[in-house]
Amino acid sequence: MEGVMMRNGDAYGLAVRRPDGSIRAQRLPWFSLTRRAWLKKTFVRGFPILLETLVNGIQALNRSVEAAAQSGEEELSGWHLALSLGLALLMAIALFVVAPHLLSLVMLWLHLGGDVEGLSFHIWDGFFK
Repeated sequence: MEGVMMRNGDAYGLAVRRPDGSIRAQRLPWFSLTRRAWLKKTFVRGFPILLETLVNGIQALNRSVEAAAQSGEEELSGWHLALSLGLALLMAIALFVVAPHLLSLVMLWLHLGGDVEGLSFHIWDGFFK
């Protein structure tokens, strides 16, 4: 599977290399959850944008797999995609939540930071994130 996905406004381009070496390019609509004004507010927009990026990315991967499957390779089924998404979410939580928190606890152990409720702990946590 080889390909490139690029977003521009309400559309994205997807170019996928086929097994014969040719390139298939498409312009597709961007799935968006932030069409309503209140979902574009500063502290609200992060999670909906994350979800729409995941949906569009998985759709692009599926199209890339379909192009690769033309060569006789096996297509991904629904449970493969669910397992991949679950594993990706677990890795993201481990990398961006658990690891910085543990590193901040190491700083506490090294007497370079305060306790969990202290400001220095959160500064270290933010620095590692």
